Order: sequence, then structure tokens, then C-alpha cells
Amino acid sequence: MMFRVSPESFNGITDGGRLWVAWQLQYFSAVTIATIGYGDIHPTSFLSQAAVVLEAAAGIFYIVFLFAAIVSHHVNRLNNIR
Repeated sequence: MMFRVSPESFNGITDGGRLWVAWQLQYFSAVTIATIGYGDIHPTSFLSQAAVVLEAAAGIFYIVFLFAAIVSHHVNRLNNIR
């Protein structure tokens, strides 16, 4: 399966070559996963909007699972001490 970079699916992506566009998409991905959402780049097509929603949900679930793993580790440690 071949994926194609489509900068026109996002508003705010400036054309500066493939490497620059890839960097801007990585930046947008990091901002989305971290649920910061600066708004300087935003999706314009349905497919890109759906992908961003899934990515944001994955970022939230990652944080929740990480927090749950840390809490579980500490609870198990406390139970072993008793």
C-alpha cells in the first residue's frame, strides 16, 4: 500500500519541499497527540479530519493507559509491602 503526502488536505501547511512538508505534518501530529491543538494547521478534507479524530483519541487513550499502568504498579508495590 502506497501512501501519498497530500498537503492540500490541511490548511496551514506551507510548501517548501517534501522534507519541510513532512516536518510540518510531524509537528501537527505531535500537537494533536498531546491534545494541545494550536490551530495553526488544521484538516480540511473529511478523510484528514477523521484521521485527526482517531489520532487525538489514540493520544488520550495512551495517556490514560500510561496513568493506569503507573497507578497499578504502585498499588501492587503497596500490596506486596503488607
